[in-house]
Amino acid sequence: MSLKPSLNATDLHHLQELYASQEPLVKEKHFNELTIPLREHILNLIGKQSEGSSESDDNKSYVFDFPSRLQKAIEEVATNAFRSLTEIEKNNIASKMQDHTGRPFSEDGNWKESHPAGNIVFLLDPMHDSLDDPTSELEDILDKWTKESAPGEDRIEAQTRILSFLKNSKQTQLRLDYLHLESLPNIFNNKRLTSKLRTLSLRGNHLTSLPKQICFLQDLTALDLSYNDLTSFLEEVSLRQNLTTRDPYANSSPSTSEQMGGLHNLKCLNLSGNRLRSLSPQIGLLHNLNQLYLPNNELTSLPKEIGWLQELTNLSLHHNELTSLPKEISWLQKLTDLSLHHNELTSLPKEIGELTQLIRLDLSNNKLRSLPDEISQLQNLNLLDLRNNPELRSPAQINPKLRS
Repeated sequence: MSLKPSLNATDLHHLQELYASQEPLVKEKHFNELTIPLREHILNLIGKQSEGSSESDDNKSYVFDFPSRLQKAIEEVATNAFRSLTEIEKNNIASKMQDHTGRPFSEDGNWKESHPAGNIVFLLDPMHDSLDDPTSELEDILDKWTKESAPGEDRIEAQTRILSFLKNSKQTQLRLDYLHLESLPNIFNNKRLTSKLRTLSLRGNHLTSLPKQICFLQDLTALDLSYNDLTSFLEEVSLRQNLTTRDPYANSSPSTSEQMGGLHNLKCLNLSGNRLRSLSPQIGLLHNLNQLYLPNNELTSLPKEIGWLQELTNLSLHHNELTSLPKEISWLQKLTDLSLHHNELTSLPKEIGELTQLIRLDLSNNKLRSLPDEISQLQNLNLLDLRNNPELRSPAQINPKLRS
């Protein structure tokens, strides 16, 4: 009886190279890397195509003497392996093949005739991805997480959205908004998910903490955590970088993915409407951020590391309890919009005058008593809102057109 061994991701990689390569030495190298049962199975298939018998490694020369027979054997191995998969796996692989070829896949034995030559590569490649990062493990995690749902949580809908996201090869946004989730499944170290996820929205849930796997989302560009119950952010997430005092003008702020560990491609972070009393110094490691939203929290101060976010153009801090700003805020040289209304500010650092790109500065509804003379350096301002600062006397050096 012919042996039909199961395939692993490594076997599929070597089958891809065997099928595509024209170099005998390369073919021999990859053939020898196959598992012994698979080598024997391929030899048997080649032997059946010839008059002789080839049932052991002693007749390995058949592999390289008859390239067309080797390719035919690999096609049979791959097709049989495809037929052994679950319907979900088949559909996923067939979808990827259709993306490559523009034509639907059929396993009726006629698929080669209805596709371009060499189409076997398009079958082996998605099969390799499927086995290299099996969906079944992720589904098991989601099933267990769903069964442990707390009253009011809609984890079933969350599971449906996650699996739909995984099945759609072109989808890059995962939205789990307003599902009353109190925790997240431990899936954010899954390669299949992390490799395609660019936007993650968890708005309007009841999250009090985040899984540490969040640091694996190295390609994430937008993260919306607004209107949850978070009391901290990044403190539970290791970014593999010890914080020290750094001067951005000395070109020593962290900048490489090796230093960052994860989240280093994040451009937009929304933490509005949580319960943050402080901001972790590690916020400074998200050096590609250009939008940071922190309104409607309970912040009383900012870490000096906020100055490391030198790509920031928009910083929203309104409706907090800030009493002062760190002088390092002057390092945000690209900042155009700074919203600080409804805080407890009594003064501003003189360094704020170095934010020369500022277009909008909202300081209304604070407790400002005076403004630094350096504020006159903000020549690009077209809005300066100082309303409802009862003890503030507007200094003469401010352009009257900007006074509110």
